[in-house]
Amino acid sequence: MDLQGVAAIAAAAVAATAVPATLLVGRWQTKAAADAAKEASRTGIAQAEANYRAALDAVKEQAATSHSQWRRGLRRDAYATLLTAAQRARNAVESSVGPFPPDIDVRTELTARKSTLNAVANQVEEARHIASLEGPPELSPYALELHRAARELVQRGIYLTETDAANRAISDARGSESPNGPVSRFILHVATAEALINEIPYQPTGEDASLPQWHADLITERDRLYVQLPSELSRYAIWYWRAHTMHFEEWDAWANRTITAYTDRFFTFLREAQDILDQ
Repeated sequence: MDLQGVAAIAAAAVAATAVPATLLVGRWQTKAAADAAKEASRTGIAQAEANYRAALDAVKEQAATSHSQWRRGLRRDAYATLLTAAQRARNAVESSVGPFPPDIDVRTELTARKSTLNAVANQVEEARHIASLEGPPELSPYALELHRAARELVQRGIYLTETDAANRAISDARGSESPNGPVSRFILHVATAEALINEIPYQPTGEDASLPQWHADLITERDRLYVQLPSELSRYAIWYWRAHTMHFEEWDAWANRTITAYTDRFFTFLREAQDILDQ
């Protein structure tokens, strides 16, 4: 075989092996491309999931922030409503107390004043329930204490209003009877009792107080005079006696106690509410 024949056979053999090699390289290239595509797909999915989670977390955080702001707004309004109602009660007491003008009907004025005081007391109670409902639970005791202090203040206002009504009613009745009539005798007796009671040392409620015999005699005479008064003066006479025979130190102690308790409970609740809203 000449050289040309050998070269032809060698070329054929090379060509025969080149075809499978080309196929193998192509397969490798196809597999690498598929793997790359899969990796790219996994990377894309992972990135998409990360973006989704980030967006979801942002939405949750915004929702939580919005809810927190909404809850804070509700609590702030509830706390402010209670404080406003309590202050309105105090203002109502201050404006309701005072002598009854001579040109108005005592019963009508008394009803109007007591209705106002009872209305503001109810408003404080309703506001306290709302504040306790909005929470948190640790604020409820402070809301209750403020409500109790405001209610005690209103009760004192009603007491003073009844006293003002009694003073006016008794004074009017004395002016329309003879100088020695039953109303005049009752007023004189109350004045005597008032002077005697204020001469003895004041003993706070709860302490052992042994009253002298003259105190029992005053009560007996009071009851005798009660039945001689006109029937329309019955409740006014009771209020008149009640107010004028309270020891002046007891009167002052009651006034100071109610005002001090209200002021303390008001600012305590305000401070606690502010601390909660600042959290």
